[in-house]
Amino acid sequence: MNRWLVIDTTLRCPLCGEPTTIRSSRRVTDLLREEYVDCTNVNCPGRFKVNREIVASLFEGSYAHGLKIPEYLRRQAPAGNNPATPQADQPAGD
Repeated sequence: MNRWLVIDTTLRCPLCGEPTTIRSSRRVTDLLREEYVDCTNVNCPGRFKVNREIVASLFEGSYAHGLKIPEYLRRQAPAGNNPATPQADQPAGD
């Protein structure tokens, strides 16, 4: 059994559900990218403009201080939330 969780990060076309491909992109700010994507389904007319934005830092500590994330976003991070520290699975309630 594979111990790694695979997550599909592909943006799906809202018209047909197929994956999209980034055709071009540009940096708007340090936290925002503007992307133009096309649906990979040749029978679908899907073409979209996408904004990909960092909205909050989810960790604190030495790693966060080297990033160009505004201070107001750093304060939104919950205390003790560090992706380097795995979270134990919580048992489901009965």
